Amino acid sequence: MRSIMLMCFWYVLELGDQNSKFVHSMKTRTVCIPRTDSCLRLQPSAINARNVLPFRDRHTNQTGVLLCNGPTRDLVPIPVECVTLGLNNVVPTRHVDYLFAFDKGQAGGSGWLHNQQAIDGAVCGIQKFYGFNRLAPNFGPPENSVAFAKAKRIEWTGTPTYKARPLVRDVGRYPFGSSSSAVFMTLQFALYAGFERLYVVGCDGGSTLGHNKNILREWVVAQEFVRSNYPNTEILLVNPTPRLSAQLQGFKQLTGNSTSLVNCS
Repeated sequence: MRSIMLMCFWYVLELGDQNSKFVHSMKTRTVCIPRTDSCLRLQPSAINARNVLPFRDRHTNQTGVLLCNGPTRDLVPIPVECVTLGLNNVVPTRHVDYLFAFDKGQAGGSGWLHNQQAIDGAVCGIQKFYGFNRLAPNFGPPENSVAFAKAKRIEWTGTPTYKARPLVRDVGRYPFGSSSSAVFMTLQFALYAGFERLYVVGCDGGSTLGHNKNILREWVVAQEFVRSNYPNTEILLVNPTPRLSAQLQGFKQLTGNSTSLVNCS
């Protein structure tokens, strides 16, 4: 009987979740911001193998719009044919195809708690993702809300901080990098999903001076990350703030509010 049970157990392992099986065979790796000592040690992520890997290159040759929550967001008309990726409080004012809520935050802030009912109740065109960090398991939306909201977990790593951190290319098998703003988590997903062109709208750099400085530093990291890992992806900053504009000359920049400014056809 025992030998039969062992054989059955082996059989289940062999025919089980192939993504999870692959992850367990992978090794820990380290990624760093070039020319700095800012690094992340990455453990393979079964969560992302299950929930993110299926989206790899799903949007090849398509145009996406990354919607942040800054005041310039609502100045720009977004054509209905665009694939939209929104953060936290983008709902209920906007319908989005993807919605990302990485931090629980606090009431009155910009995280999930600020607009819990609207974020949980939002119906996305494609998928809703709620963040999880094994180093800070209570930082993201709670598990009961994940089920209620019909969201999927998405794993990121690093101690929550606004300091610049490395970004990660293989987010389908490892946790997402960066920890200064959900915009960079969403950016990593959009790049992994294969968008050919990505408009960035309403990403005005945070609400406080300290946050602003670190967001700017992380944008510089992101610019180098895109140049090195996704040289054929076009990033277009729409109505960037003067400080963001000055730091990110490697990205194309657009200004105005005409209906033709964002073109996804």
